[in-house]
Formats: sequence, structure tokens, C-alpha cells
Amino acid sequence: MIDEIEILLDLREATKRVPSTDRYSTSDYIPTGEFILKTGQYSRIKEWRDGKVKLEDLLPNIIAKLEIDAQNEKVHKEEIRLHWLKWEEENELKNAAKKRKEDEIQKFKELLTRSEQYSKAQLIRQYVEAEKQKAIKENNLTSEKQDWINWANEKADWYDPTIDKSDDILD
Repeated sequence: MIDEIEILLDLREATKRVPSTDRYSTSDYIPTGEFILKTGQYSRIKEWRDGKVKLEDLLPNIIAKLEIDAQNEKVHKEEIRLHWLKWEEENELKNAAKKRKEDEIQKFKELLTRSEQYSKAQLIRQYVEAEKQKAIKENNLTSEKQDWINWANEKADWYDPTIDKSDDILD
């Protein structure tokens, strides 16, 4: 651990590949007595090995490299965290805008429905009034016709969203 960043190290002994004496395998691996220290993953792999300069003598350089890698990783993690926070904020704004639009569409649909109901209720009232005037003109306004006119006006009042009248049968 360097500055709260975990760094994986792999220390192994180097081997040399030689042709096998066993007829079932093609190669044998013989230890060389040299060490290999590897750190990092994927494209960030760094490897040090014994050679003219022993691994022990390279330790200050190795530690410096690990500290730089840890600092770079810390900066990278912070960039990712800030990017993620920005993405979440943008996503919340998009969702809020989408919800506002959906709410607005729903309210508009309700307005459209209620205005159509109002228009139809007015149309019913005009029709009922025309039937009434026709019956009066023809001197045919019977009690049966008057009951129908009252019933039709009550249904128009029930259907009209501005009146909000209840109906025992239709509610």
C-alpha cells in the first residue's frame, strides 16, 4: 500500500527453457537463480530483473517508480470519481427534464379531454334546447318530452367538467 493505493507485486525466479529429455514434453524449464520483480497490470506492467545490477541494488529506483505509479493511480481514481459525479448530475437533470415533459404532456391531455367534454356538454345542451323549441313550435311538449329534456340536461351537467355533478347510475 502506498498512499492508500494497493500495488500488486510479483516476485519470481527466472527460468531457462531447454529441449526436454522426456519424450512426452517438448521443453523443460530450468531455474537460473535470477529474480524478476513485476508490478502493474495490462499496459502498465513494469518488470525489473537481476542482471549486471542485482534487484536489491535497484530497490530505490523501484520504490520511486511505485510511488509515482501510486500517485498517478490516485489522480486517475479522482478523475474517474469526478467524471462519475458529473455523469450522475447530468443524468438527474435529464431525468428531471423528462419527468417535467411527461407531466406537462399528461396535464395537456387532461386539458384536452376536459375541453372536449365541455364542448360536447354544450353541444348536448344546444341539441336539447333545439328539441324543446321544436316541441314548443309544434305544440308537442308533452310531459314525456319534458322528462326527457330534464334527463338530457342532467346528463349534460354530469358530463360537463365545470359543473362536477354526480349521477347515481353513471358514477
